[in-house]
Amino acid sequence: MKIYRVDIDCAGDVLNISNSYNNVSASLLASVCGTNSRYITSTTRSVHIIFKSDGSNTGSGFRIRYYWKSAPVVIIIAVPVTCGRPPIRPRLVGNAGHRSGSRIVGGVGARPHSWSWMASVTVYDINYCGGTLVHPRWVVTAAHCIDMFDAEEVAVILGKHNLSRDEPGELKVQVKTVILHDKYNSTTNDYDIGLLELTQDVTFTSHIHPACLPKEDVEDEAMCITTGWGTTAVATEYKEPDILNQVMVPVIPQKLCQSPEWLGNNVTAQMLCAGYTQGDKDACQGDSGGPLVRSNAGRWTLYGITSFGEGCGEPRHPGVYTRVWKFIAWIYQKTNGAYIIIMCKS
Repeated sequence: MKIYRVDIDCAGDVLNISNSYNNVSASLLASVCGTNSRYITSTTRSVHIIFKSDGSNTGSGFRIRYYWKSAPVVIIIAVPVTCGRPPIRPRLVGNAGHRSGSRIVGGVGARPHSWSWMASVTVYDINYCGGTLVHPRWVVTAAHCIDMFDAEEVAVILGKHNLSRDEPGELKVQVKTVILHDKYNSTTNDYDIGLLELTQDVTFTSHIHPACLPKEDVEDEAMCITTGWGTTAVATEYKEPDILNQVMVPVIPQKLCQSPEWLGNNVTAQMLCAGYTQGDKDACQGDSGGPLVRSNAGRWTLYGITSFGEGCGEPRHPGVYTRVWKFIAWIYQKTNGAYIIIMCKS
């Protein structure tokens, strides 16, 4: 591999080349900045090229020319370097919240526009599901939200807090392409993930900013936040709020959630559970497709997609989310962006 025409500001930017995406530091082949071209050789089956930037525009960048002995699979990864840091800081208030098929129960109103990646996925101009902006042109959502619709029927509204009125800075964008995972099962909700390609790149603002995609899986018992415009009460008193709500829930160990006393075989390896033993705090009807995020080294990262649940906030019946880490390669394959992973076949 030759890295040439290098002009990278060493004060804030660096190009890391390693043999492992999950453990860059331990398998680092080179860190490149400045103006010097260089050759790098790897004898492993994969080379991971990660450009980190502080966002300032002081250099022209770099070019890479690579050679291989066997045919490679090339995946272009779209993860903005400025992801996960909303211009308006979220307000975190203890253990508020609860969940079901698709809406927030037991939560609180979010600080307006603080969850800046939150998308309202609309069908015929009606809020239908949530979604997460992860790239100027791409929104991640649940497959079950979009499996019955064509692209021309779906639009995304970004920069939204109150659904009942127009707000300064909101942006409605038509969907160009609807992509479902080819293994999605509408009966079991397995592989419940989809992508919405927008008709135009959106400009990031104080109200519109992307979440990060994970570099590793989320840990058990990690405290996360789920957001949505879904139902805020259960039983016969369902109430759909005008404003975005949030709730804090812990990730439940997989074996516990798969136990017969909990959700049993309904939970697959492509899913994760989040909630409380006693219930009370959860996502519920209408939150489907929305994000489950956690702050990771100061960047809010998308670990789950609201998928389904049995009731809302019921004891030992937590919300079930699509485990985003399992789909990183799939997301990167379907989008085209900033990071490059070159994986050579043996």
